[in-house]
Amino acid sequence: QSFNQMVVGLKERFALQNYVGTHTLEMIKETSQGKMELGGYREELAILFTDIRGSTAKIEKTSPEEFIEMLNKTLTSQAEAVDKFGGSIDKFVGDSIIALFSGADALERAIQASITMQKLFYADENLPHFFDGLGIGVNYGSMVLGNMGAQNRMDYTVIGPEVNLCARLCSAAESGQILLTKQKLEEHELTSKFVTNEVEPKTLKGFSYPVQTVEVVYD
Repeated sequence: QSFNQMVVGLKERFALQNYVGTHTLEMIKETSQGKMELGGYREELAILFTDIRGSTAKIEKTSPEEFIEMLNKTLTSQAEAVDKFGGSIDKFVGDSIIALFSGADALERAIQASITMQKLFYADENLPHFFDGLGIGVNYGSMVLGNMGAQNRMDYTVIGPEVNLCARLCSAAESGQILLTKQKLEEHELTSKFVTNEVEPKTLKGFSYPVQTVEVVYD
């Protein structure tokens, strides 16, 4: 009976791993005696936000079964791109993904993952006809990573101005666009590694100054 209970527990553990990001799993492994507390710490990370354009209108015109099938199809390819370049899915928010990348070349890998996402989307024979496209924002900087929420229900995630900026860049991106700030591209010496076009400085919600923005060219 004890052995059977152990097997059930292991199955539940493996199943639950699919619901959390790898950075969350690492945090749990490192937590002494399995005791997790609210709070966080600062870390330099790259972050990307994606958003599927046209999904709200589409859900009104299709069955839930068809919509979720197509939604999962593109979210799966996005998640595979994140994994390919060493990132971690922070969370799925509706039709959006938030992903994190750590390390010296984190921003470069986040951009590469974004390019791969866009190429996979348009290479699919059905997705471009079902949804309008993907808008992606990428950023890098200091952010607070840690347990947030309540003691009995917490989320291991990131917050901070750099996170907000990434979300705003994603909102400003048109279908097929990957946006990031010109400053971060230059700071990380990536101007020679990616082809970019400067776009008109954008006044983003929550920011009192126009943000110098570039789009990544991937065709």
